Amino acid sequence: MPFLGRETASAPSKPASVKMESGKLKWSTENQNDLSVVYYFSDKTKKGEVVDVFKGNEIAVSAEGFYCVSTLNSDNKESEVSDLIALK
Repeated sequence: MPFLGRETASAPSKPASVKMESGKLKWSTENQNDLSVVYYFSDKTKKGEVVDVFKGNEIAVSAEGFYCVSTLNSDNKESEVSDLIALK
């Protein structure tokens, strides 16, 4: 469900320390109750797609391209996205 403007939860924070490590995309978040949204871009100029929305701070990835992460709070408000991380 999209964010509808009601704010009962604290604003989600942008994921930090985003890195690629042994075929896994990893990051840290301030609130462990927030959901993580992982985006994939085959090319920086192409439209991205959502890989997964889940509770956690790492995901195995295999497709070469670019990834970024954002978080969703319990109101479904999305944070800023992280910087793009390349998998080559």
